[in-house]
Amino acid sequence: CKDPREIIECMACSDNVVRAGLTPKFKDVENLVSMLTYTMGGPSIDAGAPCKDPRILRYTPPVPEFEVMMITVSPGETLKMENPGVHAVMIVTEGSGTLDGSDLRPGKAYYWPLQCMDMEFAVPAEKRGALKVAVAHKNLHLDQPTAVNRDDSSRPGSVTITSPNSPIPYLGLARAQHVSPKPGLMAPGLDSIPK
Repeated sequence: CKDPREIIECMACSDNVVRAGLTPKFKDVENLVSMLTYTMGGPSIDAGAPCKDPRILRYTPPVPEFEVMMITVSPGETLKMENPGVHAVMIVTEGSGTLDGSDLRPGKAYYWPLQCMDMEFAVPAEKRGALKVAVAHKNLHLDQPTAVNRDDSSRPGSVTITSPNSPIPYLGLARAQHVSPKPGLMAPGLDSIPK
């Protein structure tokens, strides 16, 4: 789950790296090549979905480990966020304000324990910009993912995405196509790298 505008990236733990070269670590070219699908298609786009309060956008990938809420509080506003009922981590990405009376500023990170009360974010009216906070926790909306493919934007929680048809499939704007592997498509020397 990555929000490039806010420079937030949230990932599940993984040990599924398969290497084929350019590293002194274990290489498994045969396994890597057998895993490739040779299928092109558009990317998943996560436009987020508004929560009850539209100042909270929910980014829910189709994985159980996490989801991210982006909170935006403009100058002169307060926002009370309910405890999600699971442990959470918060990162201030932009602006300044207060959280239950304590000062917030960009780069500060906080742990929100399971037993903690609801929290109130506030931004004084004299501030110039909005306070933006990313809150990551266990995925509580697994049945309502917000990541969509261009051709499948009808799921609940999805935001309709429109883009022009394009003859350029590698930009992700055309329907996925199956491409058969052909000799010579592999990078030079990839099949000769020692294991």
